[in-house]
Amino acid sequence: MYERYAVLFAFRNNGGDEAVAAIIDSLGSNSALLRREVAYVLGQLQNKAASAALSDKDVNEHPMVRHEAAEALGSIADDQSVSLL
Repeated sequence: MYERYAVLFAFRNNGGDEAVAAIIDSLGSNSALLRREVAYVLGQLQNKAASAALSDKDVNEHPMVRHEAAEALGSIADDQSVSLL
């Protein structure tokens, strides 16, 4: 797990569209803790490309992941994100 977090934060530090795309891909992880952290990082990046990925309407998603995704959408604060909230 440590390696996943290290890569996640390295992508965050590099920024850019390729890094955001790779981070978004991590939302498919089996680990709810990692998905929560991915949502957190996407919120830090405030990249509008993440809005669609963060808007997953899976009601079975772990509440901490849904919470962090909502926080991230609030940080992005584009029209799409705000309308989802």
